[in-house]
Amino acid sequence: MDGHHYLWRITAPHFCAGIFIWNGTVMDTAPILRYMKGYSPSWIAGYCTRKGWQIEYVEGEDEQDN
Repeated sequence: MDGHHYLWRITAPHFCAGIFIWNGTVMDTAPILRYMKGYSPSWIAGYCTRKGWQIEYVEGEDEQDN
């Protein structure tokens, strides 16, 4: 896979789910977060903050470093 890719975990009172970010765009999500596909990480972070949800980095890499 080329480019930057990351996995983030979003925790809310009623769920814990992941989103996969590739080259600055949400490309895949857990079913409960499917409406987030196509958004930028900054939009996701702001949205989660407004909702009071926790968002945290799980893993990822920059393919140029491999």
